[in-house]
Formats: sequence, C-alpha cells, structure tokens
Amino acid sequence: MEDFVVMITNISKSSSEQELRRELMKSLNLNDCQFNYFIPLDVDNVAQVVLYDKIQYERILCLSPDQLKDDFKNIKIHPNRNQSQSLSTEPFHFQDMPLDILYNIFQLCGIKEQLNLARTCQQFYEAVKGIWCKKYRYFIYNYLDFKYSMKLDDKMVKDLCILCGRHVKELRFSSYFNMDLLKEIEWKMGGNPMENLKYFINHNFAENVKHFENLQILRVQGKFLQDKVIRELSKFCKQLKTIELLDGDSRWLTGQHLWQLENLQNLQIKSCRNLEMDNLLLCSKHCHLEQLNIVECDLLKSVPKMLDLSANLQHLKYLNLTAFTSDSKLLKAILNLPQLERLKFYWINFMPLQFEENYFAELEANHQKRSHLTELTFENDRFYIEDESLQQWTPHSYATMRENVCINGQEWQWSDEMFQKFCKQLQKFKNLHDIQLNYCRLFNYDQLKKLPLVSSSICKITIKGCLQREDQQYLKEWFLSLDNKTHKCQLRFDSFLSYAEVMLTMFRFVLLTICLAVPALGYSTGGPQQICTNGLTPEHHVDPQTSPVPYSFSGGNTVKSGDKITITLEGGDFLGFAIQAHDSKGEPIGTFKIVESNKSQTLSCSNPDDTLTHKKIPKDNPITKVEFQWIAPAGYKGKVKFVGTVAKDGATFWVRKVLKEVDVE
Repeated sequence: MEDFVVMITNISKSSSEQELRRELMKSLNLNDCQFNYFIPLDVDNVAQVVLYDKIQYERILCLSPDQLKDDFKNIKIHPNRNQSQSLSTEPFHFQDMPLDILYNIFQLCGIKEQLNLARTCQQFYEAVKGIWCKKYRYFIYNYLDFKYSMKLDDKMVKDLCILCGRHVKELRFSSYFNMDLLKEIEWKMGGNPMENLKYFINHNFAENVKHFENLQILRVQGKFLQDKVIRELSKFCKQLKTIELLDGDSRWLTGQHLWQLENLQNLQIKSCRNLEMDNLLLCSKHCHLEQLNIVECDLLKSVPKMLDLSANLQHLKYLNLTAFTSDSKLLKAILNLPQLERLKFYWINFMPLQFEENYFAELEANHQKRSHLTELTFENDRFYIEDESLQQWTPHSYATMRENVCINGQEWQWSDEMFQKFCKQLQKFKNLHDIQLNYCRLFNYDQLKKLPLVSSSICKITIKGCLQREDQQYLKEWFLSLDNKTHKCQLRFDSFLSYAEVMLTMFRFVLLTICLAVPALGYSTGGPQQICTNGLTPEHHVDPQTSPVPYSFSGGNTVKSGDKITITLEGGDFLGFAIQAHDSKGEPIGTFKIVESNKSQTLSCSNPDDTLTHKKIPKDNPITKVEFQWIAPAGYKGKVKFVGTVAKDGATFWVRKVLKEVDVE
C-alpha cells in the first residue's frame, strides 16, 4: 500500500498539542491518517502527516484558505519532498542519520540555518535542540545581534528561545541600541522615537521571558530595564535568585514588581536613580535577600526609611551602600544585622560627614561585630563608569584607569588626630589581621609603622597601587624599625604598573587638566557632552553665581502636543548657554530646532536633539539674545519646564537659574 506524505507549516498554536492535532484533522476533514511528528515552535509549528488515500492527498493539496476554519487559514500544505515514497528507488534517508552525526554537521551552520533545519523534520529538530541545550546554558539576549548580525526576525528569536530557553540558567539581557534601530523604530511607530525604542526593547524581551522557566541569574546591560520585564520574570521565572545591573544610571526601573520574585536573594542595582524606597521595603519583606547593592540609589537616601529597611534584612550577608549620613542610629542598625558578613560603604571623602570617625565608634561599640572583624579595606574607586559592561579591560588598562581615579580624586590621607582616634579603636579589634589600601595612601610612613605596634593581631598590610618613589627603600627599613621577636607583620606594596608608568599617568593627567582648565561653555564647539550628565553645570573650576540671574526666557506659554513653540533667551551680554525642557520627573523631553545657526546647535543627551547649546562666540563680541524653537513630543500632555544655564564669561555663570513653564495641550 502506497503512502502519501504532506508537510503542514504555519500552524498557530492556541491549545495543547493533542487538541491541536484533533482540530487540524477536523478542519482538513482527515479520516485515515497518521501524524509522524509535530514540531512545537512558536507561531510556525510544523507537522508531518501520512495519508493512505491518494484522493484525500490530492484534495488536501488543492485546499484554498476560504475552505479552512479561521484558526487554520494561514497554514501551508506541501508535498513532502524529503519523504521517499519508494524505498527501492532511494535507499538512503538523510534525516535517518544518527543524532551524533547530525550534531557535528549542524554545528557548522549558523543560527538562522539551524532554525530552518529544526523546522524540517523531527530528527533535525531534536538535533538542533540538542546543540542549543548544551550551547546556551548561558544565554545572551541582545536584540541588536539577533537583528543585524544573525539576521533573525522576531519569530525566529522566539523559536530560538523556545528551543533552548528551559535549559538556560544564566542570561544577560542587553538594552543597548544603535542609530539604525532608532531610525527603524521612529519610522514604524512615530512619536518620540527614544521612548518607543526603550519600550520596544523591553517589550521584545518580556514577550520571550516565559520560555526561560529555569532561569536563576539575570544580568542587564545598559540603562533601560523597565518594570514590565520584572513583572514577566515574576510570572514565569520562579527560580530566579539574582538580578544585577551591570551599568549604572538606570532611570526607568522603580522596583514596582521586585517583591513578586519569591526566590530573589541577590539584588545588585547600583545607581538605580528612580528605585523607590517603598518598593524596596516591600521586596525586603517578601524576599530573603542575602546580597544587596544600592550604592547611589538617590531615592533611598532617607535615614527613617533606611532604618525600616534594615529591620527587614535579617538574612542579609553582603551590603553595599552610599554613606550619605553618619547618623549613629542608622550605622548601629546596619551593624546589628544578624547575618552580615561583609559591609561596603561608598562616600566622597571630602564631604563633611565625619563618616569614618562615627563608623568606627559604632563598630567599636558593637561587641559581636568587632570580635568578628578580620579584614579592613580602604579603597579609592568610582562607583560608576559610563557603559561599564562594554569595557574590555586588560590588566594594564585597568590599573591605569584606577591610578587615574586616584590622581583625579581628592587626596585622602588621615590627619594625626583622626589616626590617633583610629588607633584607640583598633585595640578593641582583637581578631583584625589584614588591612588593605587599594589605590589610596590613607596612612603616611610614620603612621604605617605604628599600626602593628598598636594592634598585635595585624599580620599583613597590603598597599595596592599609588606607588611612591621611596616605597622600596621604606620596605627595606620596615623590619629594622620593628621588634621582630614580638611582631611579624608583613608589609607589601603591590602594583601592576611600575613607578615610571604611574608617573607617566600622572604627567598625562596634568596635561589633561591644563587643557580642560578652559571654561567649558567657551569651547569652540559649544557646551561639551559632559553637561548631559552633570545637570547642565559647566566645568569652569569656580562656583556658580548665587545672585539674581540677569537673563530670562520669553515667548508663548502653551503649545499643542506635536507642535512647535518659539522661545527667546535674552538679557545682558553672554558667551555660552545650555538649555533643556524637563518633564515632571526632571527628564529632558522634546526636540530643539535651530533658528539662529550662527549662535546655537543641538546635543543629544537622553534623546536626539533634546539639548540646545551655543556655538563659538568671540569674547569681544558677546550676544544678548538667541531665538530657538522647541517641538513638543507627540502624545505628551502636561507642564514642561525650560531650564537654562547661562555664562556671562568663564568665571561668571548661573546654573539652571533661567526658568520658564509651558503647558503642552
């Protein structure tokens, strides 16, 4: 008896596989047939059906969409060219080869080709699935790579996630984008392209989160993670334990759904600007957090709320946070966390907090923690690096960067008075054996000598980076100045760079400082890109004016959504300016349009052309006004505040003092 085989593709999956087979047979009016296999992809499921009746076979091949039910109008039916209908004419079937051989063959193919192979037959599907199950335990979800490097459409991305998702334990989600994608989104969606792009990238990932049911670790590149992704993770990824933001300055995550991640233990969200304390409090009540990094989360800098948070962190072992206060109650509450093993504070060392003094006083008063203290590390570091996750450090470049941070930052060295207080407290830390100074010289040579004499438990002092000319000579004299019979403390100077390389780094910095000493708003190209991240503050190395500002905005007070309004900045003479339009959250919105091209130009800070600044203005020919236009975002309604920084000259400027409110209708 001769068999007739058809391939059916584009089967929409709206129910279970068994029900789908039954509905398909009913819709096609199939009586005597057999499903050889069914490949469960996303919207492009594939089935192979064997028919035993030639009349039925020919009828099916001739079916038109209007003869099918609505659920199956998009299916395509093909004669199966890969299926031999006569074993005697073709004895060899490629799809019948052993899986291990197919693995070796298919591994040579690209992802797009592997996806197409997976749709061909059950054997190929299993082979590709097996390859991906091993290959993608660690999965990188990068829409730019999917679209522009791998040439995958959205349907293929879904199929990729379906095939390998359940085997993925660790995933890195990239929220980065490029100008090609921005232009495409602008063309497809209109409106504010930047806002639409942020939505699209998050929505695309959120749609596929459901396929990663065994995900345990999520790391996020870029600044644009949104709450909707966390919501979907809470629904489908019940084993998720770790969320880490690899890049700081995130402004679109409020933490609204964090509490729904029932197994969350490790939350690393440094510099998450709009993380709300109430949301973190709710998370701390429902989740047994063991690790938490909330450095420079601006909305968390409240002593009463931090006290409430501390009460919920009974399982916490590792904590990183900003030392925004030296309040004794808060320091005591943090030190009283019962499971705390490692505590890391960040602060700007020239702020008048007296933080070290108060912190060590509270540590001394906490008998349990002081008796368990074994290591102390003082470190000069930056908490935020732009696009940090994209940096590819070599040991040499990383050491150079760290040395530059030290040279660029405030000098950090304790006074004799502070050192004497520390020494008194040090005597209470009976189990402290290791002190590390990473890229900072907190103690001078005389103070270093006294440390092991004050505390006999200290057995090692390590100074990493910041080499000085006399270090090697001092190291030779180290043991000569101590009574080695009563103390055997080791001193080590450790640096990847030589002293000459450190000096070269410092020399380069001095040159750079001289170059940058020119007032920022007097650059030949206008305000520098740095004003995007420092609140429109020029780097003039002098304090801004606090007197009444002699400049103002004039123009209309209302504008319709999507329309433009003409505004003028005017007053006395000025040489530089920087202007943005802010929404209620203080974020720049809308688009500036240049009217006087000899005076102004645009910058793209958060969105394209969302900032207006000056062109080169000769010192001997200052301007007294500049006219410009601003286009309101489509779909936006509410108040907008125009904010301006104006420089009369390099030493006289007013930061964000020129203001005007406009209603967008």
